[in-house]
Amino acid sequence: MLPDDAARAVSRSLSVADRLVPGRICDFYMVGSIALEAWRPGISDIDLVAVVDGDLDEREMRRLALPHKPGNVPAAWQALAWGRFDVQ
Repeated sequence: MLPDDAARAVSRSLSVADRLVPGRICDFYMVGSIALEAWRPGISDIDLVAVVDGDLDEREMRRLALPHKPGNVPAAWQALAWGRFDVQ
């Protein structure tokens, strides 16, 4: 069972993805710290792997990339605040 914070975040992410490419996501897997039950609110991110029905075209791929750009801004600010600039 997912913590409430994580469940809401997963639900929001899948809802946004479904609006961007309606009906194409048919399943998903949670990986990383959330799958290992090591997720920490406010510290850990949530990694999802989406399974789509068929191949996505270039337009669909661009649409799915849209939410990731602004979503990475908080992590970038946090890295600056902590003085961590290592790229993995």
